[in-house]
Amino acid sequence: MTRVPFAAPLVAVVLAGLPAAAGAAEYIVSTAGDDAATGLAGAPWRTIQRALRAVKPGDSVTVEDGTYAGLACDGISGTAASRIVFRARNRWGAKITSATPDSAQDFVQLSSCGYVTVDGFEVSGAPRSGIAILGNSEDGSDARGVVIQNCYSHDNGGTSSAGRHDGIFSGFALDLTIQDNRVDTTGEHGIYVSNAADNPVILRNDISNTGSNCIQINADLSTGGDGLISNWRIEGNTLRNCKGAAGINLDGAIRGVARNNVIFNAAKGGITLFQGDGAEASHDNLIVNNTIYDPTGSRAAIQVADGANDNVVFNNILVAQGTAFEVQAATGLVHDYNLVSSYSGTSASAHESKPASFASLFVDAAGGDLHLASSSAAVDQGGATLGGMAAPTTDIAGGMRPFGPGFDIGAYELGSAPSTGGGGAGGGAGVAGTGGGGGRPGAGTGGGGGRPGAGTGGGGAGGSGGNGGGTGGGSIGAGGRGGGPQGGAGAATAGHGGGGAGRAGGSGGATAPSGGSAGTSTDAGVDGGPPGSGTATGSGGCGCRAAGANGAPESGALALMSLALLALVRRRGVRRTDTVRPARLR
Repeated sequence: MTRVPFAAPLVAVVLAGLPAAAGAAEYIVSTAGDDAATGLAGAPWRTIQRALRAVKPGDSVTVEDGTYAGLACDGISGTAASRIVFRARNRWGAKITSATPDSAQDFVQLSSCGYVTVDGFEVSGAPRSGIAILGNSEDGSDARGVVIQNCYSHDNGGTSSAGRHDGIFSGFALDLTIQDNRVDTTGEHGIYVSNAADNPVILRNDISNTGSNCIQINADLSTGGDGLISNWRIEGNTLRNCKGAAGINLDGAIRGVARNNVIFNAAKGGITLFQGDGAEASHDNLIVNNTIYDPTGSRAAIQVADGANDNVVFNNILVAQGTAFEVQAATGLVHDYNLVSSYSGTSASAHESKPASFASLFVDAAGGDLHLASSSAAVDQGGATLGGMAAPTTDIAGGMRPFGPGFDIGAYELGSAPSTGGGGAGGGAGVAGTGGGGGRPGAGTGGGGGRPGAGTGGGGAGGSGGNGGGTGGGSIGAGGRGGGPQGGAGAATAGHGGGGAGRAGGSGGATAPSGGSAGTSTDAGVDGGPPGSGTATGSGGCGCRAAGANGAPESGALALMSLALLALVRRRGVRRTDTVRPARLR
């Protein structure tokens, strides 16, 4: 088998934060508003649903603090270039606590709605799911590119007797991104991604006190499609007090990656790779740099079940009351560099061991602080690669890996800190402007520079690069979105708009302090080429494009190169998700 480390696409993540398209409307909803008003600044609407009836691709809706009925989207979509955005003015300030007539069960429901972002709402008290994304097309394309971010979904699903009752649920939703949310106290799962739609990204969520699994992927062949979910990514999540079969339950999940996750105090297992409802057992996946500490859990910290073949497992801390690393009838498993409390069906590889005290690995194991202690046996004992797969170049907090002589085992890298870097000022159409601010590489604060404007004037200078790459994201082992500028430095003379709106930076180097070079075009400004990644001492690659030719990257591989793989990913068949069965618990 050739191991190709697929990474979930970053399209939704990148586009979610783009400014509104030219001519797009920016609507306002307020508890002091009136649905008979215009919905514009100074004349807000009262309900979110009123705004939903008006939005078109590129429009945004900002909801002021207060309590509201829900959002039920049916067949209204943006585009890849012009998303529809619903955002809370202040994170969790806009609270959705009741239903709309169109969705009595899920308080936020997107049905056949693509390229929609839901950002920053608190959602509670729904009988079924707090937030639901439902596709009806056979390939999931009618619910494509949805982003759910910065929301707080809690106390949902408690009154539902059957079917899904989760914090965030999806069915047949292609290219879905669920990031930076908090989920707490659910009737069943925290985040449940179901049915045969590929490329889901579950990133940096905090999930706790779930009635069942904290994260569930279930491809469920019986509901349509091929019964497989491929190219998935579960990264940087903190999962606590999961009461189901596992913290992360993977049924029919293939060619994906779980990295930099922390699972603490799960009632049963940590990560399970198996076949229940899926067409195949979960296979060809990478499980790397996770911390699973379940000293009272009744099942394995990681279970590789029957038929879960060709998985790679390394750099994990695996602690359970019973068997920590359980392998059933599976072939092609490669594992090493794990700290394991006990085995069943396999034995320790060359670089695996059992410390005398697992609690001593952490700052405060009993209290749930699983940062590594300074004397931890996990420090510098991990591997950089195994079985053709690479360890991540950042940790759960966005800190650089490795920080010492070697990679640390588990989700945290001792002593490392998130990357930082400033965003630059972008040029306007012929004049200097204020441009876009820095991006958000993982948990860092740095990112891309400003976006030089089009026209005949010189673009503004690109921002300096971030100090290191962002959180994963591109190909496995790459640094994700680095701190390279989004545009090169524009020429100062009118008529020489050198730097266009370039692409996001490549993976950042260890220092990578520099932005792209100045543009050289004598035309009115053209799109920037892809900047290269920084090296340990080098600067970012050229962020511009010479007249008539592509600018070549100076060094490194682009973390966004994985986007070129999207054309190779098969699209899965689907059926309407209202009939989705609840997950089979192992």
